[in-house]
Amino acid sequence: MAEVKVDIPIPDADSIGVSHSLTLPGSAILQELQVAVKIEHPAVEQLAVSLTSPDGATVLLHNRTVSNMVPFSPIYETQNASAQSLSTFLGKNGQGAWTLRIVDAVGGATGVFVGWGLRVNPASLLTPPPPAALPLHADSFAEISRWNAEMVISNIAVADMNGDRWDDLILLSEIDGLVSVYLANGQGQFSAPMMYDVDRPLAIATADFNRDNHLDFVTASQIPQFPVSNLVVFLANTSGGYDLTYISDIPTNVDAITVFDGNYDGYLDIVLGGEPLILIGNGDGAFQSAQVLMWNGRSLLTHGDLNRDGAEDFLILKTRGTSPNAKPYLLFGNDAREKELSLNGTPLQSFTANLHEANTNEFVVVAASDTNDSTLWLTMISGSTIESIEINAIRLPDTLLNLPIAPYDLNNDGLTDLIFPTESGISAFQRTDDPNGGLSTQLVSIASPLMAKGGKFFADGAVGLVIVTALEEVILAKAAHGAHPTPTPTYLPVPSPTPFLFLTPSQPTNTPTPLPTTPPTARTPDLNSDGIVDHLDLLILMQHWGERYP
Repeated sequence: MAEVKVDIPIPDADSIGVSHSLTLPGSAILQELQVAVKIEHPAVEQLAVSLTSPDGATVLLHNRTVSNMVPFSPIYETQNASAQSLSTFLGKNGQGAWTLRIVDAVGGATGVFVGWGLRVNPASLLTPPPPAALPLHADSFAEISRWNAEMVISNIAVADMNGDRWDDLILLSEIDGLVSVYLANGQGQFSAPMMYDVDRPLAIATADFNRDNHLDFVTASQIPQFPVSNLVVFLANTSGGYDLTYISDIPTNVDAITVFDGNYDGYLDIVLGGEPLILIGNGDGAFQSAQVLMWNGRSLLTHGDLNRDGAEDFLILKTRGTSPNAKPYLLFGNDAREKELSLNGTPLQSFTANLHEANTNEFVVVAASDTNDSTLWLTMISGSTIESIEINAIRLPDTLLNLPIAPYDLNNDGLTDLIFPTESGISAFQRTDDPNGGLSTQLVSIASPLMAKGGKFFADGAVGLVIVTALEEVILAKAAHGAHPTPTPTYLPVPSPTPFLFLTPSQPTNTPTPLPTTPPTARTPDLNSDGIVDHLDLLILMQHWGERYP
């Protein structure tokens, strides 16, 4: 991204106008381009604004049309229409000088060219090679430990709660009103549970809500016979346990919880399914009252930065008017438009299972094609614009999958496998390039399983499975073939949610009087040559086991 504030008067009644150039130093093929312009002018219908690329191609951005925007500060991009399409610039090398020109050929009103900017995404970063599927081993997990939870388990969560690099286990019991946290030791064993009373807990999410580098958790519970839920937040304390610090009544039946920075203020927020609601976080573990995230929403299915522009995109079930029927829509965070989704020309009427994968490449869900067809489809949704959305699906055999379904990359091939219970044990479905189906493999033979989730429970890197049975038993199984090889790092672009036009220019500050110090060295840098040693912070974005984290 490059932008500049110029503050140049626009000549009145002048066919040449005013121009300014920005240089993109990197050599890469452009896949996406955004152009931001800021103009202060009382009659923008007198103006023509054009952009010229380094190879001499020119596109009209604004061609003497009326706008109510004051000041005039549009962001033209491949998703939003300019006077002429920006697609002229795509697929070409963007290196070199780009020139913006503003012409006011009509006399009678004057204005100022305040500034402009470019934001580009090169194709070499946006289109990494697709992962290649690796086979799953049949009956490849061996039981390591088993214990009786002594409660009716309604849901489970897997996360590294104490930061020791391997995952821990959280069990929820709606009937018993309990949340139990088990810490793993990396050798196939868990600590005694830390148990917390919560009224009818159904859904759970983990995150660091107060920025102390320790995971906290939030649960939601439905109040029977009323469209109201309780939301409860527990924060990690210094003794290794958790304190109830926030509780709120939510005016919807919560069917899912997810956590992300919904308003881009740097603090995590809580987003709820049901009628999609958002609770803005204060960064200290407290939250503001619930607000409607989007109107006419019935359920939030998944979210993520599908088009890598730094804004969250949403897949939701949405109603129209007073209709009780909900249909799936895709909403881009940077686009006011929306698109109803259909599979093979048939609208997707219902989703049998919601979130299974949401990353910067695609959304993956399991859906029913219509209300009269019980057949499941593994549906992959991709695309960087409303116009370019693609839906690919794999038809799943009617008897293949049982709910609940848990996503996990069991063989570290970069593709999410679907873990599900069967009558004889725990199996996994692995998608392939075959549109008519994929591969189903039984991972472990166990009687009466109810649910299972994968995780990193072992210090040697082997994949683990936590399995819950109808007998209130919890079983930990380990991949018999040991640890998977470390994947080759994939370098992804870091999306920037920074406001595009205009970055506020930094104000000059008084330079402090230099004090006698040791002359700066490579280890003690003096960044602004004021004689004072400066300190450097370093933020590295990495991938670990296929997951991005700072």
